[in-house]
Amino acid sequence: MGSIASINFKPTNNIQLKHNDRTTPPTYLLAKELGYGCECNRNCDDALALRDALVAKAKERYKQAFNQPFKSTRNLWSAVVNIKPTTTMQDLERLARHFKNKYGFQCYQIAIHRDEGHIDDEGNVCINHHAHMEFVMLDELTGKNIFRLIRPRHLRQIQSEVATILGMQRGVDKRKSGVKRIEPRAYAKLMEKSKGERKELKAKYQRLVKKDLNELKVINKTYASLFKQLEIRHVENFNKESLNGLSDTEKINITTTAYLEAVENKINTLKQQKLEAEKSLAELIDNAPKGKKAHTLIEGARKIWANLNKGLKEINLSEFEAEDYKALRELKKKGLTIDGLKARITELEDLAESRFQEKLKLEVAQVELNADFKKLQSKHNSALADITLLKFGKEGLQDQINDLVKEKQSQSKDYKLTIQGLQTTNKELSKQIESVAALKAKAQELDTKSNSLAKDLATKSDVIRKALENVQSLHATNKEQAESLASLQKDYKEVLKANQSLSTRHTDDLTKIKELEESNTNLQKQINALNKAPQAQEVPKQKDIAPKPSQADYDALKRQYDDAQENLRQAQEKIDDLEYENTKLGDALIELETKHGITSNYHK
Repeated sequence: MGSIASINFKPTNNIQLKHNDRTTPPTYLLAKELGYGCECNRNCDDALALRDALVAKAKERYKQAFNQPFKSTRNLWSAVVNIKPTTTMQDLERLARHFKNKYGFQCYQIAIHRDEGHIDDEGNVCINHHAHMEFVMLDELTGKNIFRLIRPRHLRQIQSEVATILGMQRGVDKRKSGVKRIEPRAYAKLMEKSKGERKELKAKYQRLVKKDLNELKVINKTYASLFKQLEIRHVENFNKESLNGLSDTEKINITTTAYLEAVENKINTLKQQKLEAEKSLAELIDNAPKGKKAHTLIEGARKIWANLNKGLKEINLSEFEAEDYKALRELKKKGLTIDGLKARITELEDLAESRFQEKLKLEVAQVELNADFKKLQSKHNSALADITLLKFGKEGLQDQINDLVKEKQSQSKDYKLTIQGLQTTNKELSKQIESVAALKAKAQELDTKSNSLAKDLATKSDVIRKALENVQSLHATNKEQAESLASLQKDYKEVLKANQSLSTRHTDDLTKIKELEESNTNLQKQINALNKAPQAQEVPKQKDIAPKPSQADYDALKRQYDDAQENLRQAQEKIDDLEYENTKLGDALIELETKHGITSNYHK
């Protein structure tokens, strides 16, 4: 894939949309005649209209969902995306759809910029291929601010997703690399600083050229020491006598070329030895016991590094530094697999190789620079000619300086406008901070009330739960009481019916008692009449054939009287029993009436 993917979010500023569609172009753009430009799916006005519509819809949804006024402020965010030279608008629109479906980010403008970058000292155009994506970070359904839920782990996941969708290489986590993104203006400042440093170097070079012959003598001494250094002790079969009769310039050219060829040959030989040692190490690892493979790999790599450094030391170079050996030793503690160790060692070697190539370039540059100094000393006239040429170069540099002054003045105007905008934004932010502080205080108060209400709600919930249990119990009891009441009403009707029957029987018995009393009275009168009748005089005893009528009648009446008294007594007992039963029934009826609110004619 090659290109490194990257996406960085920041709050949208007031001029971002105009910057994106180049309505307000920055001053650091590449020249239009170079053929580079930008591509934007919506101009500033259309993008602003769409953004306002999305925000208005979100506010309406928020009010419908929560019945509260809309409060979110930091909901507009810009994303800068690193892209490939071949990345298209369709690729970025597909990325925008991914953000919408997975995270709810609503994209309202996309711009591809291929008109930013710089031109290096060799005249090569270095383009900063990137894109801008503008988002409304409000949920489409609820209107809530969704970006405040995004955490660092989500941003790391987004970096991986961007690399996959755009077909690019995932960058190294900044927690490991420590790399920070540089804004375009800051990058331009760095490039300006670099240009200034290069100008300063050229000025130093000019000052050296202008120095008098006394200074050239110092250069001559420097050359003598350099020549000693360049004695070809590393080049086999070099014939020093072949330098006799040559000019100083020719000598330094031949000596420098021989030295650099010797260095190159030495490095190639050492690299070939390193490859052979690595093959031998691979065989040792394969034959080593399972528990010692990692140790064999690390120690073998350390020895290979040491041998390579030892060979490079002969030409005053080294590839592996102390920090490389330290990192190699640290691998023992990480418990990596053999493949993991090999991959990590390869990374360390790649870093060391990159650093070594930089050292080698500096060494070659130093040798060539010293050679150039000698060449300048060899012919003063040549140096004077160079001075003349540099004067013409100076005039060109002066023209560049004039252009930079104009650009600086233009930037100053942009800075003033930016500062004014920032001051306005700062005032708004100050108000928002005060509002946020007040909202925090209210939030704390609401939290306190919420906790109190939660406790009350919990208490009331227990009370309601118990009340529901009581209601359910009462429903059950009421059902039982209803069934009992129906049974009691049935019993009540039977009791009333029995009471009426008893009343009828009681009336009949009273009638019979009256009749018996009347009969008893008549019998008593008859007995009294018999008792008052005169007694017959005694006569001589004789056999009486028939009983005495009066005594017989008396005895008969006596028996009738006793029978009537017994019947009367039994009737009275029945009356007493009936009255007792009637009293019990009356008490039961009164209890039922009191309990169930029933009114009867019993008391009447």
